[in-house]
Amino acid sequence: MNFLRFIISVYLLAFLFILYYKFRYWFYYKIIIYHLMVISSGMFVLLVLGLATTYLSSNKLKAVLNTLYALLWSFFVFFLSIFYCIVLMGKKQGVGVLPFKVLYSHLKSFNAVLALAGIHQNVAWVVGICLLILMLVLARFIYTLLPHSNAALKEYIRKSVSIYTETNNESKRTDLLLFAVFLVALVVMYIRATPLQRLQGAHEPIATMIFGETQYMGMFHFANYKEPASVRANYPKSLVFNKKNVILIIVDALRADELSLYGYSRKTSPFLQQLYDEKKLQKIDYAFSTSSASFPGILSILRGKPAYNLAYHNYSLSEVLKDQGYQVNYILSGDHANWYDMQYFYGKDIDLYFDGRYSDRYVCDDNLLFEGLSKVEPFKDKPAFFYLHLMSVHYAGTKHPEFVRWTPASVEWEPVPYRNNYDNGVLAADHTLEKVFKELKAKGYLNNSIVVITADHGESLGERGVYGHIQNVYNEEIHIPILIYDIDTSVHYDKRDYAEQPDIAPTIVDRLGLPIPSTWEGTSLLRDSFPEFTFHSVSNDYAMIHRNGNKLFTYYFNAVSRKEELFDIRKDVQEQHNLFAETDADYVALLRKEMKEYLALHRNY
Repeated sequence: MNFLRFIISVYLLAFLFILYYKFRYWFYYKIIIYHLMVISSGMFVLLVLGLATTYLSSNKLKAVLNTLYALLWSFFVFFLSIFYCIVLMGKKQGVGVLPFKVLYSHLKSFNAVLALAGIHQNVAWVVGICLLILMLVLARFIYTLLPHSNAALKEYIRKSVSIYTETNNESKRTDLLLFAVFLVALVVMYIRATPLQRLQGAHEPIATMIFGETQYMGMFHFANYKEPASVRANYPKSLVFNKKNVILIIVDALRADELSLYGYSRKTSPFLQQLYDEKKLQKIDYAFSTSSASFPGILSILRGKPAYNLAYHNYSLSEVLKDQGYQVNYILSGDHANWYDMQYFYGKDIDLYFDGRYSDRYVCDDNLLFEGLSKVEPFKDKPAFFYLHLMSVHYAGTKHPEFVRWTPASVEWEPVPYRNNYDNGVLAADHTLEKVFKELKAKGYLNNSIVVITADHGESLGERGVYGHIQNVYNEEIHIPILIYDIDTSVHYDKRDYAEQPDIAPTIVDRLGLPIPSTWEGTSLLRDSFPEFTFHSVSNDYAMIHRNGNKLFTYYFNAVSRKEELFDIRKDVQEQHNLFAETDADYVALLRKEMKEYLALHRNY
């Protein structure tokens, strides 16, 4: 049967893809079984539909249905092929499998998506038309196979039924009973083997695209800890303090050393530099993200805890301020409502939540911030908390032509165009920050406020042959800015030049004069205390930063390759000179001991 060969070819395509996907990205073997079961399910439905058409008596109706059936098969094959290409491109960019709801929300900025992929609009139209023509050609080919295939299938069924009718009744009853038991067992095994949660948990790509990830990121798991509700219930309410407006601004993928404020040769941050020169802005020289991924980075900032100790629910900064009578506003230029269900992790006590899902015009475009801010009433008497999230630096962020200063610029994985594109995004973010300050000042929120500008993680720009983020935990992906705007120059946040994301929330509540919640693990930058070791990780890469006197050492360890590296990051910010082989054995033993104890508790995070 020629049609059977066609089906086998489709199945072989699926098998080769998932085999490559498993070994290329280190998934468990079960992802192969799960994916083939999903493909088999889709093909089974199509085959049943085809079988139904073989018993139609009307040739005219049968011809119409066969045409539709051929188109359905052709669409299935093309969807599968295009889907595999999108998945591999997504993995290459470090974003994994994009859920359909995220892809759908990006249609409003389809031109930006094409620009991200480096595809001209006219080229996209030509490719789309060519694919449509190829799909119709394939449908025509399938249509020519159907009459012979349907006839052969019908004849096979007729012969099977004819043979079966010649058997005695007792044998028929036995066969029917055995068939029923087999069918029930098959259904039970199938249901037990492939519930949706297992498919998503195994990161089966089609289930992930249709239904999204389960409530954790691919390389991020929550701690085996459920924070009791009493933590929030017992926190003192209605305290008397200076109710400054609190504005938290996270610039996605912004690394510190690409800001001219941090010494970069290109003038990427003129507005921030101006604030700094006017003594209105203070900076932390060595600040680090808890991971190189957005999900743990953002939650660590909001909850005052390192990524490895985050639970599904923790008492967060916005909840602390909400309980003190603040208006809570989340305005995010990305699509956090759909992206890994991040809106769920922000909690329910939000007065205004606005991101790309709710905008009719923008997604991954910083103009969305001003669309959201237009919904905020001018300041009266009620203090407000703002969490603003910028996407202009991120490679998925919309790049507007007026900020293309350095060329050639693209997201192609080449050092010069990728860095140029990134630096143009940093310049755009600086301009957006200036507009945000003006907007908040016009609405009366900036006058009595504290503003913290930071990032969820950094970005590799070709160092070590790597681009993007979620790749490692070297400096380029975890060295972030922490900038604090406070017009009261008598308040000093620079008592130490080293900090991490969990320190931000404690610093804010300490500045307001509020007690720091007991479950927060960060330390206020207004105080001299700090942990001796901090830990940072993504996937199988781990970094431990040790403040040893006036020195900052970073010890790297890969749990798969067992590779070890040691850098003095005050002297070697780019981490080019590995000190491990020339370091005192006792100090190496100390570092290994601390990392071993950490891994024993948090290896699965």
